[in-house]
Amino acid sequence: MSTVTKGPAPSTNGDRPTRRDVGGVSTYEALRLEVLDEVAQAKIDSRDRAAVTTVVREHVDRHQRTAESGNALRFSNPDDIVERLVRSLVGAGPFEKFFVQPDLADEVSFKKDVITYFTRDGRQMIDREPTSEAELTAICQRLLSDAGVAVDLENPVVVHQVWDNRVRASVSIPPVSDCLDGTFRIYRPHRTDLADLVELGSLTPQAANVVAAFQRAPTGVLVTGGPGSGKSTIAAALLRVTPATTITRIVQEIRELDAAHLPGGRWSPEAGGHTIRSLVRRSLQFAPQLLVVGETLGEEAFELLKAGNAGCGFLTTLHANSAQLGMQSLVTAALMAGENIPERVVRVTFARLIDLVIHCEAEPLHRVQSGGRRRRQVMEISAVPPQISNDEFVLEPLFVREDFGRPLEFVGHHLPDDLERRLDRALPDGVTMRDLAEGGAVIL
Repeated sequence: MSTVTKGPAPSTNGDRPTRRDVGGVSTYEALRLEVLDEVAQAKIDSRDRAAVTTVVREHVDRHQRTAESGNALRFSNPDDIVERLVRSLVGAGPFEKFFVQPDLADEVSFKKDVITYFTRDGRQMIDREPTSEAELTAICQRLLSDAGVAVDLENPVVVHQVWDNRVRASVSIPPVSDCLDGTFRIYRPHRTDLADLVELGSLTPQAANVVAAFQRAPTGVLVTGGPGSGKSTIAAALLRVTPATTITRIVQEIRELDAAHLPGGRWSPEAGGHTIRSLVRRSLQFAPQLLVVGETLGEEAFELLKAGNAGCGFLTTLHANSAQLGMQSLVTAALMAGENIPERVVRVTFARLIDLVIHCEAEPLHRVQSGGRRRRQVMEISAVPPQISNDEFVLEPLFVREDFGRPLEFVGHHLPDDLERRLDRALPDGVTMRDLAEGGAVIL
């Protein structure tokens, strides 16, 4: 079963964990504070790596000389200590190796002075690089400050993008929390395509061909799932099979999704007082044929209604525990816009505009066998038929997977007639959606 183990501290420059019995955190911490004090007193720009490195080197060399003539312990590898201090004072300290090598972990958690991370194969590891709560607090404060926000007594809980907008930091400090704790969600470019997902067992060839067909016509596609379930990976793979003639606008907090082969561009609300909602609204003025919202969290969902009504196809991801709950969550998010539109109208409109829901799940960590790989799989692909009831959404499953590792099976249902005809017109001559679903034809 999956266990928490002490893993090797992955590094980028051959750095090794400093041994606690050659000075340990206490000696290191004293040096860190001394350097911080000198940097402040000398008014050295803390972002000037060369200047900070000079100060750090002087302090480490002085410690080595003093320790040699006294009873203190010398560092066995002072160069490692210099590098570690510089990373702490200028970079991201023990977190930096994860930031510069995003394939090491999707998420890094920290509590007090313990850093935990999850490897790509689902193992939960404890980073062995020694540190302290004070050091990690200082690093979090500086990273957030560089991003234009502060975590302090007035703002003890902060969620913001850091590290050149490639990492989402969620940080809490006392008095709200008992101690420093938080997570870093690390984003990496998605290069996985539908063929890769078939090879990994997340999709079957038939399912991959069916979802690819939806990118050939203006349709509404919703990708749902919990955190880390593979939603963005699916969205990126769908963008990769979108025809190069499709004018596309991508709106996202993090520049995670990309479609270099598509005309259009990517927007992120980094400046100018914009929000995801305002960017989605403005994007319609650029006449996109496909609007992509990296993740729908709130009132921007209302703008998707306008996009769909304008004849624009759209693709978005949303946190939900099932495809059906994802539809309901989208309605709830749209109502947050406060536009005084009845819920019934929002529900009916989304049921009309969304054609396909793809639901993903990540295998629970406690189920991952030792040495095994955590599975992130598509569990359901459903069409959205015309709704009879206004109480809850009714979806029409096309493909269903009963459990992780079980096959994603075509359950024999087909698309609503109007949708099927619309998609058939976008397919090569002689190919139909039924052919793709039953494995009688391919477009990939």
